[in-house]
Amino acid sequence: MMFGLPLTMPAVTSVFKTVWAVLSFGITIPVGVLLAGWLWFEFAAGQERRAAVTAAVQELVAGGRIAALETRLAALEQLAADEAARASALEQANANFAASLNTTLLNLENANDEIAEMLSRPVSMDCTVDRAFLERLRN
Repeated sequence: MMFGLPLTMPAVTSVFKTVWAVLSFGITIPVGVLLAGWLWFEFAAGQERRAAVTAAVQELVAGGRIAALETRLAALEQLAADEAARASALEQANANFAASLNTTLLNLENANDEIAEMLSRPVSMDCTVDRAFLERLRN
């Protein structure tokens, strides 16, 4: 039984005989061989097309990944440049603060010296201003 039909049926066998006659008549090569060659060629070309499409897709994906990585690298370089600028500004601010602190400490030391000098000279008990005290007040 073939295809659910008995092979002894005259209609089925005549169809197979007709198909076999068409496929096996010969020019110099049977048509069946030509058909098989054409099918093999199409299969091979299909595989080549699939391989080409796969390669193109992989190249496209790789290009997208490269573009994404380049964008990420540019962003990281920008962040590094911003961080370097912030570090430079912080270093400058620290230097300015240190100079200001040194100036303030020097002024504080001078003021403490002046206070010590004023305390070392007694004020007259009758609350009069002498010449030396007056000169100190002017400075």
